[in-house]
Amino acid sequence: MKAYEIGGETELETPKLGQLLVARYGSVGEGKAKLGDLTQVKAGFKQMQVALYAG
Repeated sequence: MKAYEIGGETELETPKLGQLLVARYGSVGEGKAKLGDLTQVKAGFKQMQVALYAG
């Protein structure tokens, strides 16, 4: 969240999703193993953004 506060909404762009998965899970593959396939990961990412912007 600190990066979001500093960099604004560009920190939550879909192209940065891979970087976020690596930061959280160590690799994109590990993130997909924990969260599901890429379609599910993208959907969850978008839902998180909706909740963040709404709140």
